[in-house]
Order: sequence, then C-alpha cells, then structure tokens
Amino acid sequence: MAGKSRRIRRALLAAMRIALWFEEGKSNKIWVGEQMGAALRTTWGRRTSFRRSSSVKGFPTEEKAAAALTKAATKKEAEGYRRAPSNAHELLWGRIALRCEDSDGVIRVSEVGSSVAMVKNPWGTHYPLPGQTIDLVYTSKGPDLVVFTAEEVAIVIEKLESGAKLLLRLSTPAGQTGNVPFVVK
Repeated sequence: MAGKSRRIRRALLAAMRIALWFEEGKSNKIWVGEQMGAALRTTWGRRTSFRRSSSVKGFPTEEKAAAALTKAATKKEAEGYRRAPSNAHELLWGRIALRCEDSDGVIRVSEVGSSVAMVKNPWGTHYPLPGQTIDLVYTSKGPDLVVFTAEEVAIVIEKLESGAKLLLRLSTPAGQTGNVPFVVK
C-alpha cells in the first residue's frame, strides 16, 4: 500500500501548476509556474500578447521542485498577483460546457456539452468541436486576452455574471479560425 500512495503522491507532484494574474491600471500580466517532475517551468508575460517569456530550472528532487514552485507563487502573491481558480477545468465545463486539455501549452477542446449556450453569430455560425484549439478570449469588459491554459480562460469566466456573452477564438487542426460566441451560465 505504501508503494501505491507514493506513486499517487509522485503523480500529483508531477502535475502541479499554479497560475497567477495581476491587473491594475494598464498592467495586465500572467505568471504560470508548472512543476514537471524535478523541474520547474515558469512562464510570464502580458495577458494581451502571444509573446511570453519562460524558463526551466532543474532540482535534485521532485519535492524540492514543488517547494520552489510554492515559494515563487507565494512571492508573486505578496507582490499583488491573484491566484487563478484551481478548479479551472470544472469551471469551464460548468459555465460554458466545454471540456479542455491543456497539458502541452495549447488549449484543446476535448468535449462539448449538450447544454452549450451559444449566441447567434452575425458572421456565420461556428460550433465548438473536439480537437479545436482556443487561443483568444474576447469580452465586452476588457481587452482581448491571449490564453495558453484553462486557468487563463477560467480567470475571465469567473469574473463574468451569468448570462454574460463571451467570444472564444477557435482554430481547427487545418488552421481555420472562427470566433464562437457563448453565453456564460
């Protein structure tokens, strides 16, 4: 039994990610720390830009990498950054009926719920389909935001009231893009 709990703990450590965001005046930043085994990858930049900086640092053990992630996130929170919802995937499913996978730095739609509420789009109807990727979020309450993780989409959705409209730019594997309007539950 000890071996099984050790494997579960190791799997949890290997999948740890913390996303933080900062919005004040004209400043709109994102910081994502992700522990991958005994390595820590941090990515940061403006939420309105496709260009982000990143670094990877190795540690002797997975536990030390996890501790470094926690320490770095705590430091950012002390600087005024706010933590993104830890239940990002559940939030997307519950509020816009999309299940997504984002383990490789690209948000891919994996399932579209039957309760997905879309707004009639005057430029033609685009439907979300499994396999499409999400890279931009548009709302009437702020700038267009570039997204690479489910947490980044959840930051936006969490702040919207029920009934608010949201546009997601979806791309097919063939490179076709379309803006799909949703009504947030």
